[in-house]
Amino acid sequence: MADPEDHSLTQETQKTADQTTQDDIRPQPDEAPASDSDAQLEFAFSEDLMTLRARAIHPATGNGRPLSEGLLRERLVQEGVAHGVKDEALSALVETFLQSGTCDSQLILAQGDPPLEGRPGRLEPTFSSEVVAVLPGDVFARLIPAQQPEAGRDITGAPVAPATASFPEVQIQAGGHCRLSDDGTEVRTTTYGRPAVEGERAFVRPGARLAEGGLSCMLDVFPVRITGEMIRETEIIEAMEAIGVQREMMDLEAVHSAWDTARTTQVPQMDVRAARGVEPQPGRDGEILFTVDIQERVGTLDERGRIDFKEQNRLHRVHKDDQIAVLVPHTLGKPGLGVAGQEIPAVPGKPVQLNLGPGAREEDGGVFANFGGALVANGAIIDVSNSFRVSGDVDYHSGNISNDSGSVFVEGSLLAGFRVTAGGDVEIGRSIEGGTVDAGGELIVREAIIGKEGSTVRAVKDIRAAYVQNADLMCDGNLLVERELIQSKVKITGMLKLTGQPGAIVGGEIEADAGIVATTLGSSSGSPTMVRIGRGTRRISLLSDALIEKLEPLKQIRARLGASSPDELLNRLSGLIQTAEAEYAEVPTPALSEQISRLKERRASIRKLLRLHKELEGECGELETKLAEAEKEREKQVTNGTPACVEVRGTVFPGVVFMIDGATFPVTKMYSGVRFFYNTLKRRVEARRNF
Repeated sequence: MADPEDHSLTQETQKTADQTTQDDIRPQPDEAPASDSDAQLEFAFSEDLMTLRARAIHPATGNGRPLSEGLLRERLVQEGVAHGVKDEALSALVETFLQSGTCDSQLILAQGDPPLEGRPGRLEPTFSSEVVAVLPGDVFARLIPAQQPEAGRDITGAPVAPATASFPEVQIQAGGHCRLSDDGTEVRTTTYGRPAVEGERAFVRPGARLAEGGLSCMLDVFPVRITGEMIRETEIIEAMEAIGVQREMMDLEAVHSAWDTARTTQVPQMDVRAARGVEPQPGRDGEILFTVDIQERVGTLDERGRIDFKEQNRLHRVHKDDQIAVLVPHTLGKPGLGVAGQEIPAVPGKPVQLNLGPGAREEDGGVFANFGGALVANGAIIDVSNSFRVSGDVDYHSGNISNDSGSVFVEGSLLAGFRVTAGGDVEIGRSIEGGTVDAGGELIVREAIIGKEGSTVRAVKDIRAAYVQNADLMCDGNLLVERELIQSKVKITGMLKLTGQPGAIVGGEIEADAGIVATTLGSSSGSPTMVRIGRGTRRISLLSDALIEKLEPLKQIRARLGASSPDELLNRLSGLIQTAEAEYAEVPTPALSEQISRLKERRASIRKLLRLHKELEGECGELETKLAEAEKEREKQVTNGTPACVEVRGTVFPGVVFMIDGATFPVTKMYSGVRFFYNTLKRRVEARRNF
C-alpha cells in the first residue's frame, strides 16, 4: 500500500518523498514515456480514506496494455484498496475513457462504510395531546431500546471507530399511579388522570384527588381518553369513588357541568371542587389578659385635665402578690367530616406558653407577683424585676422613673424637674442636674450632683459622688465626695468624707452624726459654713419615723381581716369555687363564669392581704430591732464619752461654725491640720493638731 500521505501514484513513475504532494501527482513533462507502457492512472484519495476517484488516465503506448477493468482492479490492489470497490463505477470509467479518451473524475471508484453512531434508548409516550386522560389499565408509554454504535471500514479495509461510546440501556422509572408491564417495555396507569413522561420517568397526575386534608375532592375533567374514546360521566364518578369519596358527599351537579363543558369544548376542566365535607371548627387560643396597666403613654392627665409629660407610665410597678394577669384557657375545637366519611380533627387552640421569671408565679388561673418591682411584660414573658435601666437621660423622653422595691440605673443624667424613686439602689451614670432622687438603698453618682431650687437627693444608705454643689442631701449612711462639696445642705447619720483633691467643704449646712474628714473647710473669702456633728440622734429619729409608717398599714390589714380565721375563710371560698366549676363543666354559662372569676379574685385578695400582713410584721420587727440597737449605741457613746470629731488635713478658714454635741465653736482664725471634738469633761469644743 502507498504512503497514506501520498494519495496519487502511477505504476512506472514514483516521485521521491520530498517531491510528492497530495494535489500534484503527474509525469514529469520533460520525461518521454517509455515504449510499450501500459495505460497509466492517477488516483485521488479522500483525506479520511473513505472515497477514491480517478484523477487522470494516460493511454497505453506501443504494445502496452490498454485501460481495462482488469488493469484498473490490478492498479487498485497495488494502491492498497481492499474494500468498497464499486464495480459499476469501474465499468463506467473504462467505457468513458475508451469512447472519449477523457477521465470522469466524479466517479467514486471505491467507498468505505462509515461507522454507525447509534442512538440512546428512550421512553416514548403513546400520546401527543395534553387534553387526553387515562383510565386504569391504559398504556401511555413504551420503551424504545438503545441502538448501539458500530465501527465502519475505510477503502483500505481498516476499521473506523464511531465518535460516540456505547449507550446504557434505559431503566424505566414508573412513578406514581402507574406500573410496568411484565416484560418491562410498557407503562400502564392504575388510576384516572393525566399521563406524563419526563425523561425515563413516567407518572400520572391523578384526575381525582383529596384536598384540604380530606375535606374536599378536586377533579380534573378531560374530554377524551388516550385510546381516542370519549370519557363517560360514570367513569369520572367511579374515579372519585376509587379514592374513597362517598356518593352523598359528591356535588354531582358540578361534576355533570364540568363533564358537559369538557366534552363540548374539548378543553379540560381543571380543579373542579366535586365534593365537600363538613369543616372542623378550630379551637380558640389561650390568652393572657393583663389586669395591670402596661400601656406606655407620652404623658398623664392631671386633676385639671392637663397632660403631665413627666409622668409617662414607662415603668409598670407592681407590689408583692399583685395579680398581673388572668389566663384564659384554650379550647380543643370541634372535629369535621371528610368526603370519605372520615373524621377531620379540629386544630386545637394553642395553650398559653408562659415564660415566667423568678419575680412571677402562676396560681389559680392567673399570674401574680412574687415581690414588688418593675413589671417586665413582653407577650408570654412575664417577670418582676428589682432593677430598671434607663438607656439615656431621665428627661421628657423617659419621664419620671419610679421602682418602689428595686434598683434603678440611669446611663445618662437626671435632668432638672425630673425624679427617680427606687426602693433599692440608684446609680446615675453621669450627673444629677437639678433632679430629685429618693433611693431606698445606696446612691452612686459618677460625676456631679448639682442642686436647684426644689430638688432633693435622699438615700437610705450611702451617697457617693465626684462633686456636689447647691444640693440638698440626706442619707441614713455615709456621704463620700471625691473632690468638693460646695454650698450644700447635708443631713446624714453616718460620716462625711472628702476622699480626693482638693477635698474642700465650702459653705452650706453640714450635719453628720458620725463625723467629718476633709482636706479644706471653709474658704479664704469667709463663706459661712455650718458644721454639726452628734451621737446618733438623727438615726434614731429616722428609724422611729419608718416604724410609724409601717405600723399604720398593718393596723388597716388587721381591721379588714376581722375576727374570722383566714384559713376558714379561704377554705370556704375554695369550696364555693369547686362547686361552681363543676356546674360550669355541665352547663357553661356566662353567669357561672363570672361568678367563678369573682370568687377567685376574692380568694387571691385574701391571700395577698395575708402575705402583706406577714411581710409588714417582719419589717416592723426588723425596724424595732434596729431602733433598740441605735438607742443602745447612743447611750454607750454618751457613757463612754466616745467623741465624734471633724478632722481637717489642710486648712480651716474663719467663717466656719462647729456645733458638736450641743456646744458651739465659731472659727475666728485659720487652723491647719487639726481635729475638732467635744470635750465631755470641759463641756466645750476643742481643736487639737493632728500628729
